Amino acid sequence: MGDVILKRIARLLASRLRKTDTLSRLGGDEFAALLYGVDREQALAIAKDLHHIIEVYQTDPPLDINSSIGLSLIDGSSSDPDQYLVQADIALYVAKKRGRNLIHFYDPKDKESEELQQCKEWARKVRNAIEKGDLSLHLQPILHLETGSIEHFEALLRLRLPEEEDLIAPGRFIPALEELGLITLIDEWVIRHACLLLREYPSIPHLSVNLSAHIFRDETLLPLVKKTLSETGVSPERLIFEITETASLIDMAQTQRIIAELHDLGCQFALDDFGTGFSTFSYIKHLPAEYLKIDGSFIKNLSQDPINQALVRSINEIAHILGKKTIAEWVEDDATL
Repeated sequence: MGDVILKRIARLLASRLRKTDTLSRLGGDEFAALLYGVDREQALAIAKDLHHIIEVYQTDPPLDINSSIGLSLIDGSSSDPDQYLVQADIALYVAKKRGRNLIHFYDPKDKESEELQQCKEWARKVRNAIEKGDLSLHLQPILHLETGSIEHFEALLRLRLPEEEDLIAPGRFIPALEELGLITLIDEWVIRHACLLLREYPSIPHLSVNLSAHIFRDETLLPLVKKTLSETGVSPERLIFEITETASLIDMAQTQRIIAELHDLGCQFALDDFGTGFSTFSYIKHLPAEYLKIDGSFIKNLSQDPINQALVRSINEIAHILGKKTIAEWVEDDATL
């Protein structure tokens, strides 16, 4: 349905432009228009017209559709025509950062310009790392509280850069990829390499992986998982997906449906950072999961904090009533155990 709407919008945009102008779809929901013989005021007037027709566009069923527009004037300051498209892209980024549904002219003084360049630099580094094999998964064991035996492993993503001595945790580069809409690069890599690890080490009972909130609303996730499991010969029961409340809050119905399909396939789920969100118990009610991961903020200094002790005890009791296992993060000493 989304692609059909985008095609209709493309025709609508084209109908508002002059015969001398050029309209192109760059990919996804992004379009570019090249306007000939216009000054700043004329370009702004055309942009406002395009913005308005999208704003009043009606769909069935009704959908909230808006647009952000970035503008760049070809003023001869650069001999590289691609540079003006880059400037328009930066202006679009600024429009989105300042509230979306806006029109913005490129200005090299915009502080967001530097932020976008930093995001693109991280994206470049991650792409290079994928090509060179500098992304890796490190396994952290999840132990049974009473027996000390390994229940399963959690796969932790790390990035190696030649200019840095230590491995880089995802918190430094994931936000940049999310900002640019490139996070599926990581999600796809993690799914594939988690399955390759499970194939290489049959002794690993289960492996849990962290994916972005976005991927659980993406229709390509189920076919991707099916294809990867088939290619590697891995049983779906060995794969555990961790999902945060953030993912479910954005579009609960879509997230719930995709998770249910993966669950029916045989994959397992863990609700990550449990206890920290505003709708924690709605979250546990609507999303099928075998595990609850109690957020580390409740576990840190647990032995000295009676309130956290009560909260953790309550979460454990609720989980066991519902037939779910609990995993405690940040257990680092005997007192906490």
